[in-house]
Amino acid sequence: MEDVLLERDSQKNEAYTSIFENKKPFRGFVDIIGVNYFTAYDPILDSEKNVIGILYVGRETESYFSPIQKVELSISLIVLISAILGAFLTFLSSRLIISKAHIDSLTRVLNRKVGEESLQKALVRTFENRNKLSIAFIDLDGFKAVNDKFGYVVGDEVLKSIAKVLKCVVRKSDHLVRWGGDEFLMIFEETSKDEAYEILKRVIEDQSILPKLPDDSIQTLSIGIAGVDRHDELIDIDQLVTAADYMMYQSKNGGRNQISM
Repeated sequence: MEDVLLERDSQKNEAYTSIFENKKPFRGFVDIIGVNYFTAYDPILDSEKNVIGILYVGRETESYFSPIQKVELSISLIVLISAILGAFLTFLSSRLIISKAHIDSLTRVLNRKVGEESLQKALVRTFENRNKLSIAFIDLDGFKAVNDKFGYVVGDEVLKSIAKVLKCVVRKSDHLVRWGGDEFLMIFEETSKDEAYEILKRVIEDQSILPKLPDDSIQTLSIGIAGVDRHDELIDIDQLVTAADYMMYQSKNGGRNQISM
């Protein structure tokens, strides 16, 4: 795929740079095997922004500007636009199907399966790059009593509200996962435990952002943070999650509505 975007002298041309380095569409002239073309390239990216394909159309420059082919050119442009639009809509549709499989239907955050995969990849990158990684295990305080007292409809609304609060707190580079029931997991790459604490402390200190229950009480959270850095020995995701879960229970035992690490 990349060879098509290279000139005969093997130097990277503008199309190659735009598609594979800048991950952006390219419109312009490209020399392909000694013939000059007017081209349109559109990168197809996966969920990690890697180029997995290219939407390409091109026409020899000489024929492109030939006066006797104006009608043919107009038809070609219509076909070209239709082809690109059709391929783009197909791609969006497939991405939407994939996205739905990745998302928890109630809270609209990552589901556990995808969360485990994301954490595994993050942990591998962390040890390969000798970097740091932190996770936070989050549990709603007294949530069983909420369901028992107010019903599951109220409980579901509380879960959705908590997910929205957490999504507002985390950075774009972080991952928020519904781990199960009233448990959430946050993944912070290239982030120390102290830095993760600074990100999350707002949900403990500012209760005005937390959902209010029908009896006017506030739904609070207990949070446990665990992590690894460049000096730690290799561990797996189960060990890391267990460590964060243990610290969450330290928050519960310490009176709830707090962060332990």
